[in-house]
Amino acid sequence: MTKTLLTAAALALLATPAFAFSNNCMGTLHADYIDASEYYTSPKSPAPACKFDPKSAIGKRILAVCKIDEICTVEMPDNTGADKIIRILKVYRGEER
Repeated sequence: MTKTLLTAAALALLATPAFAFSNNCMGTLHADYIDASEYYTSPKSPAPACKFDPKSAIGKRILAVCKIDEICTVEMPDNTGADKIIRILKVYRGEER
């Protein structure tokens, strides 16, 4: 019985809708990070890790879409535990759509 319940719980997690993994980083783009502090002001909800390596494929993708000193939004899967952006779903100029 316990095995069945564990299997059902695991399957339920796999069936979680995509929006549950939403983790956006929006703010002013700099050379190697996005300053999200202007949009995330609650101490209970700190800004997500918005650093990136500008020489990496991810960094090049961000810098190809957004211009430095302008608002940029990066949609990414949950980067919990990461100290920088490690995967991205979408990048666009401006605020969240």
